[in-house]
Amino acid sequence: MTATSRVSLRTLLVAAAVSLASANPAVAATFRVQATTEGTCANSDFDKTSSGVLSEQAACANGLGSLTGSANATFGAVGVRANAETGQAVSLPLVLRTAADFADTVTFTSSSPGQTTTNVALNVFLDGLLSFKGQASAGVEGYGQFGSTQFLFTLTDGSRTSLNNLFFVGGTLNNAGGQTNAFLRSATIEVALNTPIDLVFRLQARSFSVGAENFAHAEFGNTFGIPLGSNAFELPAGVTANSGDWLVDNRRVGVVPEPASWAMLLAGLGMVGAAMRRRHRKSKA
Repeated sequence: MTATSRVSLRTLLVAAAVSLASANPAVAATFRVQATTEGTCANSDFDKTSSGVLSEQAACANGLGSLTGSANATFGAVGVRANAETGQAVSLPLVLRTAADFADTVTFTSSSPGQTTTNVALNVFLDGLLSFKGQASAGVEGYGQFGSTQFLFTLTDGSRTSLNNLFFVGGTLNNAGGQTNAFLRSATIEVALNTPIDLVFRLQARSFSVGAENFAHAEFGNTFGIPLGSNAFELPAGVTANSGDWLVDNRRVGVVPEPASWAMLLAGLGMVGAAMRRRHRKSKA
């Protein structure tokens, strides 16, 4: 990949995430998933945006090879997969790109009266695997926005890694086997208290294969984002962070069911209760 193409991909990555954040400022969480396919196997494209959790699959196969992947966006994290395999040499490479976005706002509060700003850093987790064989390549790129600060990373097969405004805290980051299981931290920034602060995650994977019996796998479906049950931010004493129901007292607490899901759950519980009451009446009779 040339330097020009790397700059172009990074520009598109940032532009897409910023566009998602500005589409729904300080109102509610926004989710987006995308997939584009190229080559002789190309019929599984999608592009969906929602105010609720999204998860989509991409798959196509023919006598020359196959493309499989997925994109999912949930509260506080995103995940992608992009796999390309060729059974025989093809004139056009099989290419799959997937992307997932999450955007919301976070509000910081302090127990100290009169305090108006504080210094914080964002903690993120990244987990996945890059692998390839022969005339093939796989990679993953991530973008984040926290307030006025942007951070980026690029991981490419062959253990090439680039971090921008992110710091490696621990774990494994794109080792010789392509494995990543890493904790990262953003630069520390000053934010206003009692004011919604933008938080954006975008992750995109790409894979292509062209030679006979080759493959490229980018498996990052295990998410890029805030780790569950851990501190989302490094905060001074007396300061905490909250966002909706998914970030409570600086902890990501998991997926919040949509209203429709709650309705289905309550309806199901009602049916179970009615069945139990009927069974109880029959046993008494």
